[in-house]
Amino acid sequence: MPRSFSPVLLATAALATLAIAPAQAQHSHGHSHGASDTSVTERPALPQDALAPFVDPLTIPPRAQPVGEHEGKPLYEVTMKMVSQKVHRDLPPTPVFAYDGIWPGPTFDIPVDQPIAVNWVNALPEEYPDWLPVTIGHHVPDKVVRTVVHLHGGITPSVHDGYPEWMWDPGEAALYEYPNLDHQGDGAMFWYHDHAMGNTRLNVYAGLQGFYLLRNQEREAALGLPSGDYEIPLVLQDRNFAEDGSLVYDGVCRNFGIVNGTVFPYQEIEPRRYRFRILNGANFRIMRLALSNGAKMSVIGVDDGFLDETVETDELLLAPAERADVIIDFSDMAGEEITLRNTTSCFGPQREQDTRSGDTELPHLMQFRVSESVSEPDTSRIPANPVADEGETARLLAAATVTRDITLDNPEGFKFLLENKGFDAPVSIEPHLGDTEIWNLINLTDEAHPIHVHLISYRIVERIPFRENGVEDYIADRDAGTLAPLESYLDMDGAIPAPPVEHGPKDVALAPFDHVTRIAMEWYGFEGLYVIHCHILEHEDDDMMRPIRVLAARE
Repeated sequence: MPRSFSPVLLATAALATLAIAPAQAQHSHGHSHGASDTSVTERPALPQDALAPFVDPLTIPPRAQPVGEHEGKPLYEVTMKMVSQKVHRDLPPTPVFAYDGIWPGPTFDIPVDQPIAVNWVNALPEEYPDWLPVTIGHHVPDKVVRTVVHLHGGITPSVHDGYPEWMWDPGEAALYEYPNLDHQGDGAMFWYHDHAMGNTRLNVYAGLQGFYLLRNQEREAALGLPSGDYEIPLVLQDRNFAEDGSLVYDGVCRNFGIVNGTVFPYQEIEPRRYRFRILNGANFRIMRLALSNGAKMSVIGVDDGFLDETVETDELLLAPAERADVIIDFSDMAGEEITLRNTTSCFGPQREQDTRSGDTELPHLMQFRVSESVSEPDTSRIPANPVADEGETARLLAAATVTRDITLDNPEGFKFLLENKGFDAPVSIEPHLGDTEIWNLINLTDEAHPIHVHLISYRIVERIPFRENGVEDYIADRDAGTLAPLESYLDMDGAIPAPPVEHGPKDVALAPFDHVTRIAMEWYGFEGLYVIHCHILEHEDDDMMRPIRVLAARE
């Protein structure tokens, strides 16, 4: 029978002109097709119990600050370079790739609709260090450290979106302009990260990511949200380390939880409400968050904006690249030490009883140490309805004029594709600005995939399980050129509506295996080239990514 996917499990990133260059690592879970590996020195990864948890304080990334103006817009400059960063008390400093010398990079905090310019400078080494295993292949011709920055979630012109083939060599820079538009208008949790063709997984693993918050100050003030020192960004990741402190890339499920660039940190807090802006920034690992004392978390927002109704939950599932805007009320927890736990398989809830090779348990991420008293009265609130319910999903479904079937495929070994095609196949997804579409993400593989669409946000409608033998029948009929209507392969009575925690603007949807995930979107923003891809970076780099060409509005 098809494996189920319960909605309960879901509740639970001096001016230079743009330089465009034309444009994988052997590991235990993919990225090996048609490629040759460059060998690295064998360095065993430390076991999880080698580093004591909760001995280092959480680091809060600094705010990015403008350095001038460009055509009347605030100008920022961010330099990518290799530095050594102390990540744990008992490890030597760790070499990392870092935006402006810190992992994760500085946090941009920008008002909605305030355009800015950023000069991104690639000052990384000419070639990858030996602790990052490059795989030479179709998309990666050599070991040169090329980069390109994607503002994840941004409504950004194509030339500044970070199209993966438009990379910069070491010594080059690019001036990108961000209009900072927000479709819902209430603010969003964007983030920025590397998107280099074929090596995104290495560059992000090495440290190239950071938060980018769009803020509607008036709306937040009206909601009475925790702010200032009581609003904390959390970038959650996992990493392996060698005894000398260097990163070990091997595998996809790593031993050590990383929060804001520190191994298993602690954070001293007061018994009051805190707002946490949470990003699953892992390459591969799906996480389900819970507090060790069973306390509730109040989810007020998702990737690209607020929810219409706050969700109280004791578990929160986040796939790679998903974000959550969460308030936790510590008022009744004075003097407690509370662990932020991870309660699911690296491969997600569907694999909790059906484990895969390479899965590594990661039971905890960080600790909160609650003081006995507050330093000032807590006047913040937890809003019941952060934004009004305007029936956005129903509106999109009623307005849709195009339906697309996007298959998630596993044609051989550990190679995963979209539409059963490689990235270089001709563009087949060409929406027009102003069009409203429904996409069926048809997962024909045996893994869950977080699917990200550039430029726009969308609404998750439902997840529909395949009937018994439905996946096998679909593949056989497709291969024979005799595909029947999609519904004939599905158990339509088993459709699972998106849970309340997903009732907001999303740009990443976790597509479970043995299911079709339906999303609805309106195309807005800009014409040009964008992409859709799996945000498991090892899959993305090995061609689970397809171009999108956004066309002008229909006449």
